[in-house]
Amino acid sequence: MHATEEEAVEETLKILDVYGRFAEEYMAMPVVKGEKTRDERFPGAVDTYSIEAMMQDHKALQAGTSHFLGQNFSKACKIKFLDQEGKEVYAWTTSWGVSTRLVGGLIMTHSDDDGLVLPPRLAPKHVVIIPIFRGDDERAEVLGYCEKLKAEIEEQTFDHAKVRVLLDSRDIRGGEKVWQHIKKGVPVRLEVGPRDIASDSVFMGRRDCSPKDKSGVSRAEFVTQVPAILEEIQKNLYDRALAFRQERTRTIDSIDEFLICLEFVNRTFEFLPANSICRMEIQSHDTSALVHFHYVDPSGALLIPVPALGITWIHNDRCTIVPAAQFTAGMDMAKRPIVVSAGDEIIDRARRVVFMSGIRPDIRMN
Repeated sequence: MHATEEEAVEETLKILDVYGRFAEEYMAMPVVKGEKTRDERFPGAVDTYSIEAMMQDHKALQAGTSHFLGQNFSKACKIKFLDQEGKEVYAWTTSWGVSTRLVGGLIMTHSDDDGLVLPPRLAPKHVVIIPIFRGDDERAEVLGYCEKLKAEIEEQTFDHAKVRVLLDSRDIRGGEKVWQHIKKGVPVRLEVGPRDIASDSVFMGRRDCSPKDKSGVSRAEFVTQVPAILEEIQKNLYDRALAFRQERTRTIDSIDEFLICLEFVNRTFEFLPANSICRMEIQSHDTSALVHFHYVDPSGALLIPVPALGITWIHNDRCTIVPAAQFTAGMDMAKRPIVVSAGDEIIDRARRVVFMSGIRPDIRMN
């Protein structure tokens, strides 16, 4: 609760920035920060802000929200205080929070067919050491070397804390250990066997690279370079996710260009049976507009919103579209918005969505 409107708005935007920094600097998940449209505000809120991130299926995730509630809830709940003049006034309130949805966002942003991929700043263990030996005669030597290596690495500092190391001394096959830690997303794997000990080196694999992409590194070099390696992995994951989003992003400078880009000029989607169409409707909101797609039954009497086909946000003649998503993308009003996907992909996604909605997926263009 706050004494003034200015304080409440400042808190709302401050929390939005906290979300953005955590998502990008720790989760390595690039986000778009901005205000939600009027139709998507939290019920009772004056303004709703969010961070939005693109997942690997090209859909976006509302990863966190921050709401400026004005005095709406304080009046409803009779939340009052005495101001500096001794007058009883209503408080200005905010509401914000993130949830385990961020865990899903982390998985869907970075993980691959081999399993989990964790940014080093959030990984429970930064480095796993996997001893490789045959028989008890090699076991003692290899484990002794690995214990010393573990202690040396743990003396190094990454992100203002000691590097976290796991020595996997379980009595199972080395290959099985390797794949378990790949699936768990440990950023750095070190395999150490008798030949590595003889050359005073380690065999290193990184989770931001292919499981087959491994190389030998001298022990001393790895120990001194491990903080830089972890920082590089953190940066690589962010840069890769950002490039993924940018490659699927298009900026459009006018509504006409938007319509041409999506091939909607003089065309409508038409679904079988005949005369059942999916039409586009522009809804004005001051200097902005929402473009909705609707399914109309053959009689024309029933209008059913189909948000999964795409919701477009237009602000000051600049457009943002997130097709086949469940939300409107958040935007920073001071920046140019983004356009996610375009052209034929709209048609492809429409086929899938229509099929999932129980409408026949036969689509033809007028």
